[in-house]
Amino acid sequence: MKALTTLIKLAERRTDEAVSAWQRLHAQCEDARHRLDLLQRHGEEYRDLMRASLQRGMPATSIAACIGFIGQIEAVASHQQSELGQLEEARARQWQELVKLRRERRMFEILSERAAAKDAAITVQRQRREIDEALLRAAQTASPTSNTRKIW
Repeated sequence: MKALTTLIKLAERRTDEAVSAWQRLHAQCEDARHRLDLLQRHGEEYRDLMRASLQRGMPATSIAACIGFIGQIEAVASHQQSELGQLEEARARQWQELVKLRRERRMFEILSERAAAKDAAITVQRQRREIDEALLRAAQTASPTSNTRKIW
């Protein structure tokens, strides 16, 4: 029983660590998603500015600079998209690990509950046996000849 208690505590600690790791990965995913959204919005804003400037007669050097800047934003956004994908995969793996650890902890808890129930049942049986023996001794003490006498 003590061994199961130790295993449960160990499983709880491992589960808590896995929850913390998952929460960190989740926060990193949300941060990466936010940065990606910002980059994509900035890219769209610069495209809109370039379209408006083109309609007003934008010089060729400005067009080249604007296209270059938009290209840089897209390169960073692409890198951010890749990073986000890796973080999401790591978060999914961590979630699966967390589920596995929770199942393991629950298994130890169930085993502990079963062991406690078995110990309780054994204790109840022992107590009943002691009570039965005490009642038998009391009955034999109260009428020692009643066992040998026949009634006709």
